[in-house]
Amino acid sequence: MPRELRCDVVSSELLEQLILAPLPLDWPATLPSRSFYREQFLDSGQDTLRKAGVRCSIRIGSSGDSELTVQMGTRGNPTDGPRFSARVPDPDIRAVLATRCEPVKRLSAIIDPRHIEVQVELDVERRTRMTGRDWLRRPSIAAHFERVHVRSMDVSKSFHQITLEQMRGSETAIEQLARAYAESRGLRLIAADTRERAELLLKWMINEQRSRTTTQNAVALLLLRGAEVGLVRDEKGMRVPKSAGSGVGVARSLLDAFERKKGSDPRLLGKVDSIGERANLEVWAARVPEAEKSERAGEIVWMTFNDAVRAAAQSSTPDFDSVAAISLGFRAGLAPTVVASPAEPTGAVVETIDVAASDTSDVVAKHTGEERAEFLNSEVSILDFNTRVLAMAEDMETPLRERFRFLSIVSANIDEFFMVRVAALKQVQIESVEETGMSTLTPQQQLDLLASHTATLVARQYRCFDACMAEAAGRNVRILHWAQLEERERVRLRDHFSDEILPALTPLAMTLSAGHPFPRLAHLSLSLAVVLLDAKGGAPHFAHVELPGHLPRFVQTGGDGTVIAVEEIVRANLDMLYPGIAIEQAYAFRVTRGADITLDEDNAWSLLHAVDEASKRRYENPVVRVEVEEEMPAVIRELVLKEMQREHGFSLTAGDLYEVPGLLDLGALGGLVFPRDAALEFGAFTPRDGFAGEPDIWSAIGQGDRLFHHPFDSFDSTVARFFSDAASDPSVTAIKTTLYRAGENSPIVTALISAAKAGKDVIAFVELKARFDEERNVGWAKKLQEAGGKMVFGFVGLKTHAKAALVVRREDGKLRRYAHVGTGNYNSETAKRYTDLSLFSADPALTGDLQDLFNELTGSASQPQPLTRGCLIAPRQLLPGLIERIEREAAHARAGRDALIRFKLNGLSDPDIIEALYAASRDGVKVKLVVRGICTLRPGVAGMSQNISVVSVVGRLLEHSRVYHFMNGGGDEYYIGSPDLRPRNLRRRIELIAPVRSQLCRSELDGLFDLYLSDSRGWELRSNGEYVRRASTQPTTQAGLLASLSSDRKR
Repeated sequence: MPRELRCDVVSSELLEQLILAPLPLDWPATLPSRSFYREQFLDSGQDTLRKAGVRCSIRIGSSGDSELTVQMGTRGNPTDGPRFSARVPDPDIRAVLATRCEPVKRLSAIIDPRHIEVQVELDVERRTRMTGRDWLRRPSIAAHFERVHVRSMDVSKSFHQITLEQMRGSETAIEQLARAYAESRGLRLIAADTRERAELLLKWMINEQRSRTTTQNAVALLLLRGAEVGLVRDEKGMRVPKSAGSGVGVARSLLDAFERKKGSDPRLLGKVDSIGERANLEVWAARVPEAEKSERAGEIVWMTFNDAVRAAAQSSTPDFDSVAAISLGFRAGLAPTVVASPAEPTGAVVETIDVAASDTSDVVAKHTGEERAEFLNSEVSILDFNTRVLAMAEDMETPLRERFRFLSIVSANIDEFFMVRVAALKQVQIESVEETGMSTLTPQQQLDLLASHTATLVARQYRCFDACMAEAAGRNVRILHWAQLEERERVRLRDHFSDEILPALTPLAMTLSAGHPFPRLAHLSLSLAVVLLDAKGGAPHFAHVELPGHLPRFVQTGGDGTVIAVEEIVRANLDMLYPGIAIEQAYAFRVTRGADITLDEDNAWSLLHAVDEASKRRYENPVVRVEVEEEMPAVIRELVLKEMQREHGFSLTAGDLYEVPGLLDLGALGGLVFPRDAALEFGAFTPRDGFAGEPDIWSAIGQGDRLFHHPFDSFDSTVARFFSDAASDPSVTAIKTTLYRAGENSPIVTALISAAKAGKDVIAFVELKARFDEERNVGWAKKLQEAGGKMVFGFVGLKTHAKAALVVRREDGKLRRYAHVGTGNYNSETAKRYTDLSLFSADPALTGDLQDLFNELTGSASQPQPLTRGCLIAPRQLLPGLIERIEREAAHARAGRDALIRFKLNGLSDPDIIEALYAASRDGVKVKLVVRGICTLRPGVAGMSQNISVVSVVGRLLEHSRVYHFMNGGGDEYYIGSPDLRPRNLRRRIELIAPVRSQLCRSELDGLFDLYLSDSRGWELRSNGEYVRRASTQPTTQAGLLASLSSDRKR
């Protein structure tokens, strides 16, 4: 009985390559021979044969000869029994089953042949190569390269595979060849046989066909007047004008209802694929200078794009087609302005950010039911944070160069938002589901809403960029176009292009030809789509030029700050890349890929090796966004999109293509050259030396706990000194620490290497899976290993995010332990820009907990056990421990005692924590929160969260510290540590918070809470999801803390 194994081949092009390529293992093989056949699989309508483990088929060859085969087996394995075949003169099923051949006799014993019919029919184009030899030198294996076509009604679909058939001899050979195909060619072994694969595809085709017959096409028309969009008011609420059908004729008919002026005509913006029962939607747009009420169309109401999203979503029957159409309008740049919300009616002077945060939360409230209406949308909350960062760039009091820095930060953050959050929505990954799962909006509905918010944010960012560039021009800082250059400068740059840029460029045709596969563009790379003409009047063809990442983004054009972007230089000199060919035009675009790496942690022989290899494959991740210049024509956009769609991954649509109204990638603004002028930057500051005057750091810590606030207290003179002194101190016997993002040229890692080389016991728990730092962490880990340090690389399914270190020192013949617990990474560079807290202690309870933690990290393969001396560890202990303390505070309030909870965090989105805080608020607990970024808690709602306030502080420095305070009826508890209150921190990371027991340290934390909660320019989160900025003229918290450094020096 021949045995078969199969490998999936993902494309026709790859199958062609494999047919002609040498076989793996350098096995000799015959030239390919071609054959065609049709195969019909037979059974009853009740799958009688399948249930009996019997397979029956008729194979019809291209010459007309036919063969009936019955394979006897069991239900679990239809191929483990005898096989009966017979040639039949007529392929007609009734004629075949009327014969008395052996296969029909076998069938008749199981089922009445009259009940048998064709269940699956497929056509196979096969190329066969024979390989392997038995002792008689006969081929033992047939390698069939197959295109399998499955038909349903008028639709035909194909799949491709290699079927390895064992003709004779040992089965070891076929298994060896199959593994070789998987390992050397990257093919996937599949368990399903051809019939099973065909049935799955057939099922999908039938569903698709049904969808085609039931899903209608529709046209939505965006009516534009100035900065407004028009919605139709009817009995169901507000909606975009819409009609069944497709094409410009339907769009014009819709437009005719509104007194269309001569010359106005709709243009196609894009298409939205059907979801569920929704129609395939074409979105058209037309400018209407004077639209009036029409009986046929209903009343038209004009409003801003943000208000239109809200109105469509808040209708009694929310119209998500309208939301999708308006979102597409956002992405197409049709919303030129953002209208600020009116100030609160309290008389206070406030600034508002109108990013329509309430839009999405209102939509969530409408569609999640009352039990979920208390949560704000997590994705919109992240974009809201970036709007607050953008406000720093818009603030005229921010020094000019710093305004450019904030613009760059916003771009980097939006990139990361697409790389992580949008990619997660597309893949419905667990991290995003936990936070967005509080909404029943589908991923597509989420993406539609996020598109409108992103477009608003980006449009506002580019308006700010234009304003900053206008101001920078007064400082001779300009970004010029090629046409603005003088002739002598063009000649110099053309020589520069020839010498420094041209050798690094490789033009590639943009075509569907199998001989010109489109390359995988590098993540966040800039490229040019080029339109070429062979001769005047000739048909255009297209090419792609990727700009290498090592090229500087800007090239100076003079002795001052005047520069030109590298894509401008390439665009203007493409004739040197394509000599003899007319360059019609070139347009820039940029690709963003998903960020997460895929690890098989359960089967990896070395996590270090697995992360090292996986991080190098990040460029293979699916594309999630394509940014294009606004001048790029629709046909080029479609071509670029089609090229991206050819990659494997989630399907891109027109909605994933974003038009940019200016320079692509404002994250490159850090490359601008400014004159030396102190007025252009934030003033430099000198941090305090935390251990100044302390020649022995160990004695200082031993006298009592010490709390430091970075960067106001120097990281280098406290944390870095802790490690460097331990490395050089002969009395220190061991150093144990976690490392998450150590950064480049880390003094911490240098000290650990020095200690290891000196013979000290150095144990580092290195988190290799820190997103975007995988390769850097792998590099440090290898260096530490080479120096003799002991490395532990994490737990399967968990990231180690805790910031803790333990030093063991021999004093007076006894061992004493010293601990550091922080809120930030052991990274001396980010410590200059992030605000974080460090606690140093020799307290036996705290050091004992850390000793137990490190023993768990190094000596166990399972999650760390709960700590017993006051620290709380995730994932087993932290979440229930915090909820227990929140509920304890609520019990104090119910008993009539004062009750207070204060948290300072980067993010709050865990539903269990939020619900516990709501319950505590209802019981009378005052909850005061400082949350820098994502916050899905809705404060200030009567009967739910009226006792909760939330403020976000955004300033010169990135707020990064995490502090927890529970009043506890007068027995106050304070904690600092690494976690935010998000699902990933509490459930899928090793996080640590440590109690702060020193009264002096607690007083310092009280002072910080008072400062941050009353920050003069803090952003208050309102119950509708809107952030309102305080407008006090008093110094901000960060400004006050920096000013205190000057006061300290003067004293």
